[in-house]
Amino acid sequence: MSVSLDGKSRYVRQMFDRIAGHYDSMNRLMTGGMDLAWRWQVIEHLADYAPRQVADLACGTGDMILMLSRYLPSVREIVGVDLSEGMLAVAAERVKRAKYAVPVMLSAENCQELSLASQSVDAVTCTLGIRNFSDPLQGLREMHRILRPGGALAILELSEPREGLLRQGYNIYAKRLIPWIGQLCAHDRSAYSYLPASITAMPQREEMTALIRRAGFSEVQYKEMPLGICVLYTAEA
Repeated sequence: MSVSLDGKSRYVRQMFDRIAGHYDSMNRLMTGGMDLAWRWQVIEHLADYAPRQVADLACGTGDMILMLSRYLPSVREIVGVDLSEGMLAVAAERVKRAKYAVPVMLSAENCQELSLASQSVDAVTCTLGIRNFSDPLQGLREMHRILRPGGALAILELSEPREGLLRQGYNIYAKRLIPWIGQLCAHDRSAYSYLPASITAMPQREEMTALIRRAGFSEVQYKEMPLGICVLYTAEA
């Protein structure tokens, strides 16, 4: 499939292709394993909707896909979409090894120009990925388009803490230590310098919920994870 890319999307795809082999271990290291607990919040939210068809956008190496397969009994089909073919190759191998996996289709696409039909899925998830969209509002509009009426949206995204001391500690960790860890463990300082910059540039909390409403969603809410370094945004189509 031919993928339409702007400058940022091209950069993001190349970056994630480079770090795909280190992505999971770096996530666990940088978050102290909290990223798995954050994803569990997505599962708990979607359980009330009992979705059958789910689209996982910016699916990366498949963490959310595997959790949906294993812990959400209603799910019968999952579509995973990501720009990076390197990340999707890792996801495909993980899905293949997972005995509990439901049917999964993986597609290398721009999440702002999805090939999925309108009103074709019951739930959309996007975990730690929307900050990489060059146009988050257009991405949200695509999410709304593919959701059936009343379908569930769950977006998990990193954020900057609000509280003073936590914010100071976060700034030291995110802007100084993470690039150093990225160089040491993944041999890619630039990719892990991009991470805190992308968080700062992304609308957060009230600004993000306003953006979700602009895309056409209702029942928009957000929930901060411990320490305020991640936020779960939920809504209905």
